Amino acid sequence: MSQVNGSEEALVRTQECSVHYFQRPDAGYLTLDSTRTSLAGYGGNLQMGKQSGRFQFMAFLSYNSPGLELNDLGFLASTEEILQIFWMSYRFNESFWIIRNAQLNFNQYSCWDFGGNHQVSGFNVNGHATFKNLWQGMFLASASSETLSNTALRGGPSMVLPGSFSSSLALSTSSRNKVQAEVEGFCFWGFENYGDSYELALELSYKPVSNLTLSLYPGLEYRQRILQYVTQEHFDTDDRYVFGSIEQKTFSLSLRVDLILSPELTIQFWGQPFIASRDYFDYKYITNSKAENFTDRFHPYEPGEIAYSEVDNMYWVSESGSGINYEFENPDFNIREFLSNLVFRWEYRPGSFVYLVWSQSRSGHDLHEHFQFSNDFSGIWDLHPTDVLLLKVSYRIGR
Repeated sequence: MSQVNGSEEALVRTQECSVHYFQRPDAGYLTLDSTRTSLAGYGGNLQMGKQSGRFQFMAFLSYNSPGLELNDLGFLASTEEILQIFWMSYRFNESFWIIRNAQLNFNQYSCWDFGGNHQVSGFNVNGHATFKNLWQGMFLASASSETLSNTALRGGPSMVLPGSFSSSLALSTSSRNKVQAEVEGFCFWGFENYGDSYELALELSYKPVSNLTLSLYPGLEYRQRILQYVTQEHFDTDDRYVFGSIEQKTFSLSLRVDLILSPELTIQFWGQPFIASRDYFDYKYITNSKAENFTDRFHPYEPGEIAYSEVDNMYWVSESGSGINYEFENPDFNIREFLSNLVFRWEYRPGSFVYLVWSQSRSGHDLHEHFQFSNDFSGIWDLHPTDVLLLKVSYRIGR
């Protein structure tokens, strides 16, 4: 259970934030109370199952009420959810063919909000296996129904989004080798041509000597969606929820070094350059968020309804027929980042440690949307660094 207290203005902000969205116009069971000075909520879960032997299963039910607010203590992304999950698994403990051991899993889930509205159902089948040469493999196939999203319009009415299918595969070599490699691929396809995503990630580890491990983790992602939230405009007669199609490209490269000088002294380094771009196009606004046909839920702007000013980096909209005029900023951007940590750890007596940490970050973004790998990657090192030096000492009392 939770209860937060504060001024009327503070509680309005809490009710309207993305965790709650009490202002949704089609949520008749919720009330945005501008005089409220406290907010209470509750949550919990119930589970039962069998977790031993070859065949295992678990039935799980969790719920978070609309007023639950835990972000003063931790992190809570959303509330107002009743989630049901059923999982079952079968383990193959004896070797067969080229398999040393394996496990096959099935998951089914459904979700409702506190108004009794069914939001989504889905299932996935996944499994992993260890081969006789100690390599490992994993697969996953997942499908979900249409989703009734209470958050897609950021405080507006609920919206129906198409279902999807996704799959992933992974293969890794034996961890006993000096050189270890793992490759993983992921694909997502949205129904109704809603969008698609593709990810490829590698993990390369090299252990030249027993006390030194070098690891490299490159990753590349491509993502495209027909509907991506941009902004909203409020009018006396109607609100405009502006969306666009989006094409997103992301590249990251993580480097990790683990050096054990002695059981009491270790050095660890982690660094990651990161570049990403988002290109918005084919702008549209929501007309009927729950229409039966997907294309009836939005209206693409016609050529005469929208114009772009490169000087102001703004889009100007003048809707035909409605007489409504508004503007919004170009949401395209390109981001470049570098994050790193260097940690020296010394256990100067059993259970007592000294940590010396040097952390550096570089971050910048441009308004252009083009993904230019060589320019973006080299441009990271021209960014101004932020350095943090931290010393932590702990002393264990007693043994």
